[in-house]
Amino acid sequence: MGYLHLGAIHLRTYLRYQSLLTRAENDRLDHAVRAGLGAAAMFLDMALRNAAGGAGAPDFIDQLGAAVPAVPLLNYLYFEVLAEYLMLQLVVQADHVRRRGRDAPVIRPGACLMAINSPRPGTASKY
Repeated sequence: MGYLHLGAIHLRTYLRYQSLLTRAENDRLDHAVRAGLGAAAMFLDMALRNAAGGAGAPDFIDQLGAAVPAVPLLNYLYFEVLAEYLMLQLVVQADHVRRRGRDAPVIRPGACLMAINSPRPGTASKY
């Protein structure tokens, strides 16, 4: 499933049922969306620069994670980024093992969750 397509589903649902909201509800929702986008503006600007071919930020994942509370739909992007990162790390690890002349590691169920929960060297776990 392409989780990044869920934003379009949310938008279509909102547009379809927007008329059922009261004026006050619609105003509160509009204010919340604008406030969230304003709070995440620095990350969104950086992501737009990256998409246009600019230099990537070394702390992209951390900035994305910090922007998620302000714009919850970014959870879908966060999931996709972490999944790609973990898959890349597993491929790199398997390649490294193969080059050393051993069999590639067997990936156990839950290994990705363990990797997410394991702190990077020199950092404390967020969980």
